[in-house]
Amino acid sequence: DVTAYLYVGDGASEPVFDERTIFQVVVNGTKTLYLANKYSRVSIRGSGFSFRNPVQFMSFTEPTEQDASYETEWVIDHFFYHKNCAPFVSHKLIQRLVSSNPSPRYLRETALAFRSGVYKGIGSAQYGDLGATFAAILLDREARSVTLDADPSHGRLREPLVMLLHLMRAMQYTWPAGSHVELHGLAESIGQSQYQSPTVFNYFLPEFMPPGAVMEAGLRAPEAQLGTAPQMVSLLNGLSSLVRYGLTSCEDGFGSDKQMTRSCADPATTSDGTLTWQPAGTEPEEVIEELDLLLTAGRLHPSTKELVVQAYSQAGGPQAALTTAQELITITPEFATTTENVLAGERPPPVETVSKGKPYKAVVVLFLAGGLDSWNMLVPYDGCKRDLYKEYALLRTDVTLPRMQMLPLNVSDSPQEQPCTMFGLHEDLPFLHQLYDDGDLAFLVNIGPQVEPLEHKDDYLYDRKEVPMQLFAHNAQQRATQSVYAQEMDPDGVLGRIFSALESQQPGDTFKSEGWSLSGNALVLESGDIKPVVLSTNGDGVDRYRRFSSYRADINKMTSMRSANIFADTQLELLRASLEGTEAFAQKLTGGTLVETFPTSSLGRQLAQVAKVIKAKDLLGTERDAFFVQIGGFDSHSNFFMTLQSKFTEINAAVEAFTAELKTAGLWNDVVLLQASEFGRTLVSNGAGTDHGWGGHMWITGGAINGKKVFGKYPDSLLPSSDLMLSRGRVVPTMSWEALWYAIAKWMGVKQYKLSEVLPNLPNFPVDELISYGQLFVPPPPSSPSQPPLPPESPPPPQDPRPPKIPPPNPSFPPMPPSPPAGPPLPSPPPYTPHYSTCTEWCTQGGYCNDAVRLIRIGGSSKEAHCVFDGCSSEKGGCPPGVTPYQGFRGVDLFAVANGRTTYRHTDENDCPAGTDIWFPRNHAMLNKIAWYYGNLARSLIGIYGRFNGCGGCRDYAMNSEVPEQAAAWTSVGPSTGVSAWPWFMRSTPYSEPNGDYTAGCWLRVNGMEPEGLTFYDQSCYYGASSYLCSSNIWASEAPPPSPPSPPSGPPSLPPPAAPPTPPMSPLPPLAPPYAPHYASCTDWCVEGGQCVDATRLIRFGEESRRVRCHYDGWRGIDTVIVTEGRRTYRHTDKNDCPAGTDIWVPRSHALLNSVVAFYGPTAYSVGIFGRRDAFTTCGGCRNSPMNSADEAQGAYWTSVGPSTGGSAEPWFMRATKYWEPSGNYEPGCWLRVYRHDMDGFVFDDSECMHSFSSYLCSSNYWADSPPPSPPPPMSPPTSP
Repeated sequence: DVTAYLYVGDGASEPVFDERTIFQVVVNGTKTLYLANKYSRVSIRGSGFSFRNPVQFMSFTEPTEQDASYETEWVIDHFFYHKNCAPFVSHKLIQRLVSSNPSPRYLRETALAFRSGVYKGIGSAQYGDLGATFAAILLDREARSVTLDADPSHGRLREPLVMLLHLMRAMQYTWPAGSHVELHGLAESIGQSQYQSPTVFNYFLPEFMPPGAVMEAGLRAPEAQLGTAPQMVSLLNGLSSLVRYGLTSCEDGFGSDKQMTRSCADPATTSDGTLTWQPAGTEPEEVIEELDLLLTAGRLHPSTKELVVQAYSQAGGPQAALTTAQELITITPEFATTTENVLAGERPPPVETVSKGKPYKAVVVLFLAGGLDSWNMLVPYDGCKRDLYKEYALLRTDVTLPRMQMLPLNVSDSPQEQPCTMFGLHEDLPFLHQLYDDGDLAFLVNIGPQVEPLEHKDDYLYDRKEVPMQLFAHNAQQRATQSVYAQEMDPDGVLGRIFSALESQQPGDTFKSEGWSLSGNALVLESGDIKPVVLSTNGDGVDRYRRFSSYRADINKMTSMRSANIFADTQLELLRASLEGTEAFAQKLTGGTLVETFPTSSLGRQLAQVAKVIKAKDLLGTERDAFFVQIGGFDSHSNFFMTLQSKFTEINAAVEAFTAELKTAGLWNDVVLLQASEFGRTLVSNGAGTDHGWGGHMWITGGAINGKKVFGKYPDSLLPSSDLMLSRGRVVPTMSWEALWYAIAKWMGVKQYKLSEVLPNLPNFPVDELISYGQLFVPPPPSSPSQPPLPPESPPPPQDPRPPKIPPPNPSFPPMPPSPPAGPPLPSPPPYTPHYSTCTEWCTQGGYCNDAVRLIRIGGSSKEAHCVFDGCSSEKGGCPPGVTPYQGFRGVDLFAVANGRTTYRHTDENDCPAGTDIWFPRNHAMLNKIAWYYGNLARSLIGIYGRFNGCGGCRDYAMNSEVPEQAAAWTSVGPSTGVSAWPWFMRSTPYSEPNGDYTAGCWLRVNGMEPEGLTFYDQSCYYGASSYLCSSNIWASEAPPPSPPSPPSGPPSLPPPAAPPTPPMSPLPPLAPPYAPHYASCTDWCVEGGQCVDATRLIRFGEESRRVRCHYDGWRGIDTVIVTEGRRTYRHTDKNDCPAGTDIWVPRSHALLNSVVAFYGPTAYSVGIFGRRDAFTTCGGCRNSPMNSADEAQGAYWTSVGPSTGGSAEPWFMRATKYWEPSGNYEPGCWLRVYRHDMDGFVFDDSECMHSFSSYLCSSNYWADSPPPSPPPPMSPPTSP
């Protein structure tokens, strides 16, 4: 119902229905809203298009905190009062407290209590009252009826953490006064740690269905997702350690391994606390009866009780007998569930397929959980039929990947014509680029879950075609991607169905197969009774139950019988498979030893175990294997660039080690590694990252892959109006997962008559939309006797595998002028070996006139710049109207700055490298080309500003220096860098900019680009930018040489270093890199190489070259490397996963701290600062003075990890002013916890060793002690021969 309140006033005799009318509306029977009778539309001038103006709380011109509060409150109310909120919350709470599968009646009663706020007189009668909700859950008959305990589908499995706490409470755990109960390492061991849910979706999914009894009944058992072999074994080992010794880290216990007084030689005497319960009775039956009541609520089955009584009676002594009984009960299904265990006959033994010795093949699925933004993994680059990169950049805006951060891929050999001949791969995947060029890797573009082919967005918008359920939801699309059965709610996994087909084909066509997961339960590997072997990433991948040999007979008795209750039966089957499976595989997996050193990252450890299993294939007797590895953190709603950079770096290193291991073992041709993710992401930015999308890109690699190709079809257009573009840049996929798995299934050996079982939607897709076996895979090589690979004679010198980022000049450019018949003079050697002074000299003296990254000299030091040369072509940005393609000799240098100091005026300080300033275009052709390379970054800010207030004719004439009326009013930053400001260019025709409110000295704000050049605003200094291009803005004034020299033979970028000169020769040129093309440290890159800007570079660690991020404070640099999901560290003495020769990073100065935080965000908050032993348990003055080593009061108490890496600990820096930290309960040696950053530095907490981190920055922490020597003078050019 709607109630209208009409206005009465202004002398009106009757109520007036107008814009002052107020409507009262009850939303979903819950919340009463009062709405104004206002309706407004926004019209786009000249287009005929209009739309309803949505409610807007925030002012566009003067936003306030109050407005933000109102809008946030409204959004929360929208979700809270939604009609689905009550049943959603009720269902989740019932699952946690009573039953995994509540009846509709039970759920309805609880939801009504949530909405009404009352249940049987309990509650406040307010919507959302949780007191009433919990009363409805716990007092309902489904929660209290004893009869339902016998229902086979009633109840639930118990969470591991709940079982642990139950045992501690029931067995009366006590600990010394003044201490705390500290449980450590639970997330890694049992998959569940207090207050540390790995994602927003809890420790397990509410819809999880384990194979077996639960799946057969079509029910849910969420907690079973933690029932993997490593986690179950870890739980049993931890509970056993607790029972025997108390809370300790010994024998896989859950106590802290940081306890300095811990001794595992006699663990009970150094435990943190013990179980003190003692039985009242003395007879075995009496003791077990008490334990049954306390630990299983009296639900032990008589046969189980008899088994425990017998074991108790046979143990030696009362305490040993009690320990035996407690350990055995923690193994029972009655302890692990809330149900009655009703036995239902013997459990049939597992059926195994016998290996026939057929050739081996394996598939490895690398799943990137969270939704990879693959639109920044593979990007249009060059040779496009239309300016696809421009369309990409217009949508992506602030998350655009510049061309300078891409590795070019030639896709002209792809089976289907692509809209571009060149695509760019993200720069942090150089090894994948190498695999592509080697022909071992292929990309699949715009792939996503489908039920049937989609040809146009209208197929989705108007329900013309069936589409996957719950598009854009993580859990639903992970299920669709891993099952390749997108419309099914409870599907089997696609590899599980492949295994079922392989083992049920006609005699002679069968294969012995096995699935292996390195990341818990994996749907992709499951089908019916087929379940994967779940391995850990520790040791050999197999964790074994320490008491198995003692209790093996008892466990066999328990697990040999089935239970009528599906949860008890599921627990028994998980227990049998976990314990028997680990014992069976433990010995065999030790045969897979590794040759390569794998990264210690999460993916590195997973792929290392995969390699071990593959190498142990002969011992395991498998003919077909499938593996599931997974890393998360790809849900890049924020921290966008850092997420991709860190994750791609982890993937690149792990895949490189994995590939090298398989090649060494001669197994590369037998293994396929494919990357998948639940969905692509929106092309449109949300301001900090991107959101859930649909279609995306993926890659597949292996020795059998017919690579160097792109399969599928990249969209011909990325305009919002294009055929495949949904709202916010969600792209409708044009390739289904069926297309890929069709070829893989055939490669694995699935016969044609079984393919419809493997891919249920296969009949929906025409054959020409599938990838054939012959397209994706190369024919196997002729068989030959296997021989062990010969070791290399000597290790090759370390090299940077990164290929040149910029391709050679486009062949559409006119050729260079021919050389005279007598032979041209040789190009002059670079005066600063191996480079020239300017980009122009690279062309006029060196003969290299193609756009590329090159070393030049600026302000007496060498810098790596992007040289872009005057000219235009039809590909790179196009030519201005009326201009034919040409190649000029003048070059400009460019440097990109991201997240630097914001600049509003030409007098503001910025973060351009020394000797440079904001770039400005010199002519129309170069504007087009540079905008093509850099997209919005080139247009975000240019160095043009006005001399006077007011528009000064900016709307009346062409906007460039050749127009006298403009040159009188406007200029460029040129003079501020000592270089002539002439010429400068903005556009070739007038542009109407009506405001006329310009303030002298402010940047002329750019707001877009047209064929005529830039469009702009002349508004006051409201506009600033923190990301921009910089340049020396040098523009050669001399005419080009009559006949430019021909380019010398060799690489198209840097020429090789010249041979060392024969002494005597004076003066010497700058030092050449001792480890070409890199130096020994970040500082050397600046002091010796002249490159002093923050960047990713190669440096030397001992005999090894590593890629690091260099950050500078003046000429001194520090190196940083990110570790994600590594070993947790609490104290400076803990082991961590920093690369050899590095430790947790230490900020050396305020400027460096700010620089590193700006680049890495909160990951930089883990710093290697800790207190000395003489601080005892006090804060040590941390709140009384500035927190840095220069302050004597702090230096006496605090230090850094410097000495542990062999380097000086001084200086270190935390903050420039004192900070009141009231706890004062610091423990010596523990990391000083950082929890945010402000203008004075880090804000910290001196709490005891409760804080740890598993993602952190590592550094050599090398800090040069002396200033650099003066740079040597340049060498005089040698005379021509």
